Amino acid sequence: MRAGLPGISPNVLTQRLGELEAAQVLGRRQLPMPASAWVYEITHWGWQLEPVLLQLAHWGVQSPTFIRPTGLGIDAVMLSLRTMFNPAAANGYTAILEISLGTEAFTVRVVHNTIELARERAPEAATKLYTDPDTLVMLAYGKADLDQAMQAGVLTLLGNKTVLQGFLRLFSLPERIPKEA
Repeated sequence: MRAGLPGISPNVLTQRLGELEAAQVLGRRQLPMPASAWVYEITHWGWQLEPVLLQLAHWGVQSPTFIRPTGLGIDAVMLSLRTMFNPAAANGYTAILEISLGTEAFTVRVVHNTIELARERAPEAATKLYTDPDTLVMLAYGKADLDQAMQAGVLTLLGNKTVLQGFLRLFSLPERIPKEA
């Protein structure tokens, strides 16, 4: 969890997790042996925050003063894809992809104009891509060219290029709100 939150101290993270647990947004349980580690899980009530948080992020990137970050972490990139997914663009598109960002792999399912992301390998995926978070963001938001990324060696594709091209068309950043005079 700390890897996805660079700059946060262990004490602050522990305090915030404790607050979310006390508010019943998160629950904590111990994994069975041999792991027996403690894990946090989002509660049913906590999951109800997802549409609110996604809409808040969507609203925030429209700010005339928003500075688009570079060097996003893996979790932030995947959350960005979830937030900026355009259901209308997915009309008629169905696919299962595996996206590997460094050592992390994600299964992406696009079905019935929805997107599901899971942190796991997708053995059933016919299209798999291996890249870094920055390249994925640049491709998803039309700031980079797929062929150039492959030629430069920053993206490796196994499978159907057309499926990947269709996937990359499913995301769009909203227009910024103009500054008021």
